[in-house]
Amino acid sequence: MDTPTREALYQSAFRQMLDLLAVSMPGGLLSQSQIQKLLDDLPRIEEKKLLELGEKDSFCPICYTPYFTILTEEEMALALDSPAHPVEELGVTKLAQPWQCGHMFCRRDISKWINDGHDSCPMCRRLLVEVQEQTAGNDADMSGEEQQRTLSENFEAAMSRLGEFHTTNNASIPDNLNRLFADLSGAETEGDRQEYSGMYS
Repeated sequence: MDTPTREALYQSAFRQMLDLLAVSMPGGLLSQSQIQKLLDDLPRIEEKKLLELGEKDSFCPICYTPYFTILTEEEMALALDSPAHPVEELGVTKLAQPWQCGHMFCRRDISKWINDGHDSCPMCRRLLVEVQEQTAGNDADMSGEEQQRTLSENFEAAMSRLGEFHTTNNASIPDNLNRLFADLSGAETEGDRQEYSGMYS
């Protein structure tokens, strides 16, 4: 196998390994408690407020339904004994917390977005939760040991696939990756030396 082909195959295998590592990190997903808090904090925008905000001709950017139509549907549904949709999904709302962007949506669409675990606005990707709350929520759902074990398992699987590639194709590990492994093992060895020297001093 010629060198350019080998390098291209290596790059492909390495990208797959990085993809596996990226998938193994759960960042961007909300905890159940964060989801519930976000849904509970969504304000109900009424017709008067819609006019004050200058949004009388605007529409939901997800479903493209005009806000006035959504408010009319909400009013009719609330007048019925058994509305077609849950009451908490009716009407218009806004991402109104101080750290949020202020974009408006129909409650049904933004509720679905949040229930799917998205941690950012579907329009501008600004975070829906405060940064420290997001970190705490992800940590609360998975212990440190579980996070480490999941990451280690996915990393080992990715490294195993990379190793199989090198064995199958009789390829050598490129210099830049060799340097990376050497740097990592060197840093670990130095750390071990310092740890042991502290024990005996």
